[in-house]
Amino acid sequence: MSNIAPVSIKLPVTRLPAFLAFYEAAALPVTQASAFFMARHEGTTIVVYKKERQGHVSVVFHGGRALEEAGLWDKGVSIPATVPAEGPGWKIVGAHIGSDEVGTGDFFGPITVVAAYVGPKEMKLVDRYHIGDSKTKTDVQIRAVGPTLVKRIPYSLLIVHPAKYNELVAQGYNMNRIKAWLHQQALYNLSAKFRHRVPLFIDQFCTPKAFERYVATQKLRLPNLTFETKGESRYPAVAAASMIARYAFLLQIDKLNGLYRTSLPLGAGAKVDVFAQDFIEKHGFEALKAITKNNFANMKRLSAPALLK
Repeated sequence: MSNIAPVSIKLPVTRLPAFLAFYEAAALPVTQASAFFMARHEGTTIVVYKKERQGHVSVVFHGGRALEEAGLWDKGVSIPATVPAEGPGWKIVGAHIGSDEVGTGDFFGPITVVAAYVGPKEMKLVDRYHIGDSKTKTDVQIRAVGPTLVKRIPYSLLIVHPAKYNELVAQGYNMNRIKAWLHQQALYNLSAKFRHRVPLFIDQFCTPKAFERYVATQKLRLPNLTFETKGESRYPAVAAASMIARYAFLLQIDKLNGLYRTSLPLGAGAKVDVFAQDFIEKHGFEALKAITKNNFANMKRLSAPALLK
């Protein structure tokens, strides 16, 4: 794909700070006299030129992903289908439904589970926007394509906020049981909208036997359900569900950020502990418990007596 022609856009000067911040880690030494910023991101070289015209600067993208990269910043850029419908790794291209989840590894925020439908019409979107596992996409990419996906791909979204998650854990539910219930419900909700039986696929997180055990008390039955690991790389609907779930998760994090006027870190690593300690000092321990998954190891590390005063 290296023979793709460069893509040029006009970027408003008001968007430059966000643009430069996004590519800061990928910055290159500026080797062109007419440029003031250069970067290389995911195989694409980006050049921002000095000259400003009518409140805009020219940005040129070179490389195999130039169209996709430019599309993050200019909705007018048309991204053609560069991946064939049979796509590398796709095991099915006919109508089907797939599900995936996001947020299960994040101390802050909810769990989002999505079931998505992909038929011939939706497959064009999968190709055009290079739909894939949300873990391989940046949050900027997810935010760029998310609004289109939720408008044009049929889906069912379920959100378990921290308060409900903590309540379920207190009742004896583990993470996999919670996920199983959510996947089962989301798949059922969406498949019920179709008169004909549609194949169902789930990104496998436990064995099929364990899944059946977790959902045994539910009256819902999904006889045409297939489990497979790395489902987002094999089934377009699972990939679409992954990206919509991530988009929904980010929107929920945005709400919490607005409520507390902060920027919550994702994941559950050491930086999350540092942030959480500062959050406790500003808002109190009960506020922290209200927006986190309390059975995570982070909470045990933060529950020292000194922090509870």
